[in-house]
Amino acid sequence: MKAKNIAYWTTTILVAFFIGSGGVAQIWQYHAKPHGVVPVLGYPLYFFAILGFWKALGAIAILVPRFPRLKEWAYASFAITLFSALVAHLAVGDGVEA
Repeated sequence: MKAKNIAYWTTTILVAFFIGSGGVAQIWQYHAKPHGVVPVLGYPLYFFAILGFWKALGAIAILVPRFPRLKEWAYASFAITLFSALVAHLAVGDGVEA
């Protein structure tokens, strides 16, 4: 049981780190120079600030002990976000690597 618990928290911390740090970077980028995603995909810059805010909150939500329903919604929103990003990039002709 201990190995399962360690594996769970290790993967949870990694997911929270990568999603959360990406969200914080999107918030900071809102105030700095926009990168290539804005002109290529056609989204307004404020969209990425909003998305970054919710990614950061979702990363915090999956790290909080208990609240299984909140974690479930956070993971579901991460999956929807990542799938939507894939579809958006494919729609403008970017490859899967984008």
